[in-house]
Amino acid sequence: MSAGKHVVIVSFGGGIASSIAGPLDVFEFARANAEGAGDFRVTVLSKDGAAVNCGGSVTVTPTGSVHDVGDVDFIFLAGMPCDVDAVLADNDAVCDWLRQQVARGAEIAAVCPSQALLAHSGLLNGRNVAMHWSLIDEVRARWPAVNWTTDRMVVEDRGIYSCCGAGAAIDLALYIVDGLCGRDAMLACTQWFLMDLPRVRQNVPPPRFDRAPGSDSLMEPVESWILGHFHEPVQFQALAGQFGMSWRTFYRRFQAAFGDPPKVYLQKLRINAARRLLEKDSGTIEQIATRVGYSDPAFFRTLFSRHVGMTPSHYRESFRFRALS
Repeated sequence: MSAGKHVVIVSFGGGIASSIAGPLDVFEFARANAEGAGDFRVTVLSKDGAAVNCGGSVTVTPTGSVHDVGDVDFIFLAGMPCDVDAVLADNDAVCDWLRQQVARGAEIAAVCPSQALLAHSGLLNGRNVAMHWSLIDEVRARWPAVNWTTDRMVVEDRGIYSCCGAGAAIDLALYIVDGLCGRDAMLACTQWFLMDLPRVRQNVPPPRFDRAPGSDSLMEPVESWILGHFHEPVQFQALAGQFGMSWRTFYRRFQAAFGDPPKVYLQKLRINAARRLLEKDSGTIEQIATRVGYSDPAFFRTLFSRHVGMTPSHYRESFRFRALS
């Protein structure tokens, strides 16, 4: 990095403290230890220079206001509150400042959901931008000229970096150190702080299959029976006779009550049970398949991938709780 580079972290009231402190630690370590970093300065700012309270328990005292600095080289927008309308209304001056700095050649990084400030400022039009999976529909509707994606943890497009959530702020900071100071500096940060290398993709949790509330009193005992026996072989035509209905009547009333045909309902019930086991159980995939009612592990893997969008092994690796032994 050439001498004189200036990186500023912009903090927001009610924002995310870890998206300030974590990247600040990474930048300061890189500044102090990266060979050839030169006069690499890091400054924490707020919109008016006032202290910033993050969630009531952490207060950040900035060096000054965004208007107290001249030209900067890199702007890191920490995570802001999720009340986008309130933040936009309260930060018009910051949006103006961002436009000015970009016009002067500054690069910008934004921790979700602070991309909203850049989108509101018109700085993201036509760019690829990372966004948290839970907000993707809202931002696509609000700023359709931006190419929003949940596919990557960190995205860089023509000098604007973005990450998909507060937990990815460190990933974003490491990418920036890589670009500003070089790969060796980034690796030194990961080794010192015992961090992983920057992650590539966010773990988007697939939706659970919620059972529709039964609207048919005749189906309530049927549902209770299935919930108690879903891991066993289920013959729905025999079950219809057991509850005094013809198969045609049973099928029609079942789908009307629960929103799915009996076979699909049972598959979703079993897949939900398998997901819970994969999240907390150390059994093999074959054992879990058997426990939820499938004697053929290959069929279970195919069915799981069809409903969830990833293999059982991938799901376990992504979402399993790892307790300390």
